Amino acid sequence: MKLWQELRRRRVFRVMGVYVVGAWVILQVAATLFPAWGIPDEGLRYLFLAAVIGFPIASVFGWFFDVTVQGIVRTPPAHETELGDYRLKRTDYAILAALVVVALAVLYGSFERVVETTAEDIAARVKLPDSVAVIPFENLDDESDSDYFSDGITEEILHRLSEFDGIRVLGQASSFAFKDSDAGPTRISDILGVRYLLLGSIRRDGEQVRVRASLVDERGVQVWSASYDRELQGIFAVQSDIANLVARQMVAEIAPRDMRSGNTTQDPEAHRLYLVGRDYLRSRVPNYKKGAIDAFRQAIELDDRFAPAHAGLAITLALRAADNVRQFGDNLDEAQSHATTALQLVPDLAEGHAAQGLILQMGQQADYVAAEEALRRAFELDPTLIDAYNWLSGALGQQGKIRESRAVQREALEIDPLNPILNVNVARQFASTGDFRAAERHLLRLMEMPSPSAVAYREISVLYNHYGRFPKCIEWAKKRIVAHGFKGDGWPVSDLAHFYLHVGMPTEADYWIEKSMEFDSDPLNEFFRRAYRLKVNGRYDAMQALLNDVLEKYSVDVSRLTLFAAEIIGAVYVMNGDYERGIPLLESVFEPVTSRGDDEGATTIGIDFMQLLAYAYRSVGRDEDAKALLEKTQDEIEFLELARDAGSPGHLERKTLQHVMRDETAAAVRTFEQAVDTGWRNFYFIEHDPRWTEFFALPAVQSQLAFVRADLERQRKLVEAADAAEDFRATIETELAGR
Repeated sequence: MKLWQELRRRRVFRVMGVYVVGAWVILQVAATLFPAWGIPDEGLRYLFLAAVIGFPIASVFGWFFDVTVQGIVRTPPAHETELGDYRLKRTDYAILAALVVVALAVLYGSFERVVETTAEDIAARVKLPDSVAVIPFENLDDESDSDYFSDGITEEILHRLSEFDGIRVLGQASSFAFKDSDAGPTRISDILGVRYLLLGSIRRDGEQVRVRASLVDERGVQVWSASYDRELQGIFAVQSDIANLVARQMVAEIAPRDMRSGNTTQDPEAHRLYLVGRDYLRSRVPNYKKGAIDAFRQAIELDDRFAPAHAGLAITLALRAADNVRQFGDNLDEAQSHATTALQLVPDLAEGHAAQGLILQMGQQADYVAAEEALRRAFELDPTLIDAYNWLSGALGQQGKIRESRAVQREALEIDPLNPILNVNVARQFASTGDFRAAERHLLRLMEMPSPSAVAYREISVLYNHYGRFPKCIEWAKKRIVAHGFKGDGWPVSDLAHFYLHVGMPTEADYWIEKSMEFDSDPLNEFFRRAYRLKVNGRYDAMQALLNDVLEKYSVDVSRLTLFAAEIIGAVYVMNGDYERGIPLLESVFEPVTSRGDDEGATTIGIDFMQLLAYAYRSVGRDEDAKALLEKTQDEIEFLELARDAGSPGHLERKTLQHVMRDETAAAVRTFEQAVDTGWRNFYFIEHDPRWTEFFALPAVQSQLAFVRADLERQRKLVEAADAAEDFRATIETELAGR
């Protein structure tokens, strides 16, 4: 009997087929569950290799044994007198061809994941040439709350080292991620990808300070060490001495640059307060803006010619302006004043140019081109000023220079690979293309750091929210509150309330909305939080009544608000049918980008409000204006798809609405089905939106909505079960009572 016939008689082909399909299913499940279980990506590679090795074993098993109702038995030998035709037929060849195709698909898909994981692992182990990470110096002061002093000196040394050509100094966020970490030098070196670590300690005794520093290599072997005893008045010389000595150990015959005049102060207390402010900005602890502003103001009171303090205050005021919408204009004006002062005192101050670049891209009259110029100048002066890279990426994105924006982010990540803001932006890029798994994997890596940042916690909960995975979303939102608290900042609690609304738990959401008000007295913030609750119920009239009360009671000038706040207010007017106020407001804050580069495109901001303004035009009979605006919106959507930012549930929702408003019903149904398959679960937030009413009534859409409602109900029960298992309300109330 021929081999092929014997393989068929022994049912080996069947075993192979079952094995290949089973291996494919297991790999798909593993790719989904491993990140959630905290299993490293390397585990997926081992699983794939095990599947490949197991294939010939399964085939040999199929040759010798049969699985029958009586159990596993040995396959009997063939006899010449045995009846049966075991020659291969057309159907057998078809099955074999299908088996080969499936096997190749499994190998290709799994190999792609393995290659990606292996490349990431190799990249993580590659050590940058002549690279050093400055690990936060240990604070040996008796005062436990004086870490700002040792952290400030560490940061100054890092900046000083960055002035030397030939040394690759890792960014601040990556180095500071290992503050107080138990990880050894070899482990830190491997994670950060550097060959050297600068370690040390600082102790203050009255007006004296002792600094010990040591340089260790990637094996943990000490290369150099030194000890400095200085008076506090000479602290700048200490920083310079340490930086110069380390540099000379790494790069021969490097001449240090002179300290730029005006960058320092002769007042030790002003310098101390400046370091306190810098520490607040670096750590981004809850209510960090108030602490930083107070410290910078006091430093300026002691020395009004201390340029870095002016720049630090300008940056912090600009950051506060973005959150404090009612006093946005006042904060931005003051920020501009201090940025101008800083640059008048020291024209080449990197922080001053960074502050100017940040301010220029804020407000309703933002100048992104000027912001780009200022920010490029900032990191020319100081390559370690990672915030300048991050803000520059934003300014480029607002100009539609998407590729250039991403190139800046990649450049910044080479300097500061563990910076949470930069990594969050990369995860957002993955999420916008529809690659949820890559975004999730990227954010989960951030959570493996010794002390994950608040922004990392928030971003991972937002990712799960956008992709309709609410139990995970709420779980991480709670972890954020536990890890970072919410003193002086109600937004973490407000976010939790928002997530409960998405899953259909309004009572729980109401509790957390009210709780958020205990930490934020700004009336406009209160309006925004309550507005979402009213929107879920379709209470647009109540939203406008609440808004009118706030605007009149506090004499709010809408033109002095943030762009987003003004857009929200305009949207409230339009949704309630108050087109007389809504249309002019949306028109005043909306300015679409009309010019594009050869391979770039328009800003991604404003599509939602463009569609809303088009709806308002139609509602008042301005059909031609609505048609023209929808054409511009279509251009934006098509550009996003060319830029591969078109796979997220949010984008597919906007694209569906675009089809609906252009009367393209069949395309709208297809796109909506794609959105649901991707994870769209935003039903409760648009259920009462009149733009969707007719579309939701379509039979094909009703079937999709039935699936969405059932899934939301399933997830709601999971969230309720988790809440019942752990009374999070009681946990927070107990914590507050203990303060």
